[in-house]
Amino acid sequence: MKKFASIVASAALIGGGLVAAAPTATAVPTGDPYPGSIGTTCNANNLNNPRKGGNVRVRLNVRPDVDGNQDLRGPATFRYFRKSNNTVIREYRRLYRGPGVTKYAFSGVPRGRYTVKVFWNSKPNSSVYQNCSTSFSQRVRPRR
Repeated sequence: MKKFASIVASAALIGGGLVAAAPTATAVPTGDPYPGSIGTTCNANNLNNPRKGGNVRVRLNVRPDVDGNQDLRGPATFRYFRKSNNTVIREYRRLYRGPGVTKYAFSGVPRGRYTVKVFWNSKPNSSVYQNCSTSFSQRVRPRR
């Protein structure tokens, strides 16, 4: 009977808010609402190896590291470095309106082998997403 009375008394105190109960589970935050707090992953690759004079085509996909609202917008910079001496040959800037895969075509890349470095910057500067970068290889073949 004493156990029953103590259970009823503790239930009344907890129900009345006079004694705090221990939490059983905590919510997992999906990301801080502060600039640059959510990481991103860039994935870019070439869609063709064109002949000289043709358009080089690439695709870019930027994904956040957490689920939720994916308002990924911002400029993407594509820099073409010649593989033999690592000099910048061309640089293109395009707007990325994500989420998802976006395809781009560029003209004026001379023949040769290139390492393409892609940089994505989140906009506006107060965005919760971090900037990301990636690279891939691409070749422009000579004319026939």
